[in-house]
Amino acid sequence: MVIWKGWGILAVLMAGAGFIVGILIESLIYGSSKNVLHGWPYTLTLIAAAVGIWFSGKALNKSAGRVLVDQQTNQQFKMGTPHSLFFIPMQYWAFLLGVIAFAMLFK
Repeated sequence: MVIWKGWGILAVLMAGAGFIVGILIESLIYGSSKNVLHGWPYTLTLIAAAVGIWFSGKALNKSAGRVLVDQQTNQQFKMGTPHSLFFIPMQYWAFLLGVIAFAMLFK
Protein backbone atom coordinates (compact mmCIF):
# COMPACT_ATOMS: atom_id res chain seq x y z
CA MET A 1 0.00 0.00 0.00
CA VAL A 2 1.37 3.39 -1.02
CA ILE A 3 0.64 6.33 1.27
CA TRP A 4 1.02 9.85 -0.10
CA LYS A 5 -0.18 13.38 0.42
CA GLY A 6 -0.65 15.96 -2.31
CA TRP A 7 1.47 15.20 -5.35
CA GLY A 8 3.86 12.87 -3.50
CA ILE A 9 2.93 10.01 -5.80
CA LEU A 10 4.90 11.82 -8.52
CA ALA A 11 8.09 10.47 -6.92
CA VAL A 12 6.99 6.90 -7.72
CA LEU A 13 5.81 7.84 -11.20
CA MET A 14 9.02 9.69 -12.05
CA ALA A 15 11.19 6.82 -10.78
CA GLY A 16 9.13 4.34 -12.79
CA ALA A 17 9.43 6.49 -15.90
CA GLY A 18 13.20 6.68 -15.40
CA PHE A 19 13.43 2.91 -15.13
CA ILE A 20 11.33 2.40 -18.27
CA VAL A 21 13.46 4.87 -20.24
CA GLY A 22 16.53 2.96 -19.02
CA ILE A 23 15.04 -0.27 -20.38
CA LEU A 24 14.37 1.41 -23.71
CA ILE A 25 17.89 2.81 -23.95
CA GLU A 26 19.41 -0.56 -23.11
CA SER A 27 17.29 -2.37 -25.71
CA LEU A 28 18.10 0.22 -28.38
CA ILE A 29 21.86 0.05 -27.80
CA TYR A 30 22.43 -3.60 -26.90
CA GLY A 31 19.46 -5.26 -28.57
CA SER A 32 17.51 -8.02 -26.89
CA SER A 33 20.35 -9.63 -24.94
CA LYS A 34 18.38 -10.68 -21.89
CA ASN A 35 21.30 -12.47 -20.24
CA VAL A 36 23.33 -9.31 -19.60
CA LEU A 37 22.13 -6.30 -17.61
CA HIS A 38 24.05 -3.14 -18.43
CA GLY A 39 23.83 -0.80 -15.46
CA TRP A 40 24.81 2.54 -16.95
CA PRO A 41 21.52 3.28 -18.82
CA TYR A 42 19.57 2.73 -15.62
CA THR A 43 21.98 4.82 -13.59
CA LEU A 44 21.78 7.66 -16.07
CA THR A 45 17.98 7.73 -16.28
CA LEU A 46 17.39 7.18 -12.56
CA ILE A 47 19.79 10.02 -11.69
CA ALA A 48 17.83 12.23 -14.11
CA ALA A 49 14.60 11.14 -12.42
CA ALA A 50 16.12 11.87 -8.99
CA VAL A 51 17.05 15.38 -10.11
CA GLY A 52 13.48 15.86 -11.36
CA ILE A 53 12.06 14.58 -8.08
CA TRP A 54 14.30 16.91 -6.07
CA PHE A 55 13.40 20.07 -7.96
CA SER A 56 9.69 19.30 -8.30
CA GLY A 57 9.48 18.34 -4.63
CA LYS A 58 11.21 21.56 -3.58
CA ALA A 59 8.92 23.64 -5.80
CA LEU A 60 5.74 21.90 -4.66
CA ASN A 61 6.61 21.98 -0.96
CA LYS A 62 7.71 25.61 -1.09
CA SER A 63 4.13 26.85 -0.91
CA ALA A 64 2.99 24.10 1.47
CA GLY A 65 4.73 25.64 4.48
CA ARG A 66 3.01 29.01 4.49
CA VAL A 67 2.01 30.14 7.99
CA LEU A 68 -0.78 32.63 8.59
CA VAL A 69 -1.23 34.39 11.92
CA ASP A 70 -4.57 35.53 13.31
CA GLN A 71 -3.92 39.06 14.56
CA GLN A 72 -6.59 38.93 17.28
CA THR A 73 -5.50 35.70 18.93
CA ASN A 74 -1.93 35.31 17.58
CA GLN A 75 -2.85 31.76 16.66
CA GLN A 76 -0.82 30.32 13.78
CA PHE A 77 -2.30 28.31 10.93
CA LYS A 78 -0.16 26.31 8.54
CA MET A 79 -1.63 26.50 5.06
CA GLY A 80 -1.19 24.16 2.09
CA THR A 81 -0.88 20.45 1.62
CA PRO A 82 2.56 18.91 2.08
CA HIS A 83 3.61 16.71 -0.81
CA SER A 84 5.00 13.54 0.74
CA LEU A 85 5.37 9.81 0.14
CA PHE A 86 5.25 7.52 3.18
CA PHE A 87 5.33 10.63 5.40
CA ILE A 88 8.67 11.76 3.91
CA PRO A 89 8.72 15.00 1.89
CA MET A 90 8.86 14.31 -1.82
CA GLN A 91 12.25 15.91 -2.51
CA TYR A 92 14.08 13.62 -0.07
CA TRP A 93 13.16 10.55 -2.12
CA ALA A 94 15.72 11.77 -4.67
CA PHE A 95 18.55 10.64 -2.37
CA LEU A 96 17.19 7.09 -2.09
CA LEU A 97 16.73 6.93 -5.85
CA GLY A 98 20.32 8.09 -6.32
CA VAL A 99 21.60 5.28 -4.08
CA ILE A 100 19.53 2.75 -6.04
CA ALA A 101 20.89 4.16 -9.30
CA PHE A 102 24.52 3.75 -8.22
CA ALA A 103 23.79 0.26 -6.88
CA MET A 104 22.46 -0.71 -10.32
CA LEU A 105 25.69 0.58 -11.88
CA PHE A 106 27.81 -1.85 -9.87
CA LYS A 107 25.46 -4.86 -9.89
